[in-house]
Amino acid sequence: PATPEVANSLHTFFNSEVGRHTWTHLERAGINMTEPKRRTTGGPLTDKTVVPTGTFEKFSRQEIQDAIRQAGGKPAGSVSKSTDFVVAGEKAGSKLDKAKELGVEVISEGEFVKRIGR
Repeated sequence: PATPEVANSLHTFFNSEVGRHTWTHLERAGINMTEPKRRTTGGPLTDKTVVPTGTFEKFSRQEIQDAIRQAGGKPAGSVSKSTDFVVAGEKAGSKLDKAKELGVEVISEGEFVKRIGR
């Protein structure tokens, strides 16, 4: 992750005369310097908060979080009353216990794959 010092240095550079010239030169060369906003509305998990826990066969931790986002949901790291459901893999621990305690729906990795349409 970028530090405040790095961010400040980049800001200072791109607001200097040399930085503005560099930016213009890159744009004229056809380089897109902005990332388009990703749309996550309309997916099967739109407005859902999902907590993955345990280990999964088909996903790394980052991949399952990305899959949740791509399906319009919000991955979370802890279970609360606002959690819509928990995806429990092998060796799910305290998050699974907390979900059961709060009455939060718990689904398997296979059910998660079905819900996101993969």
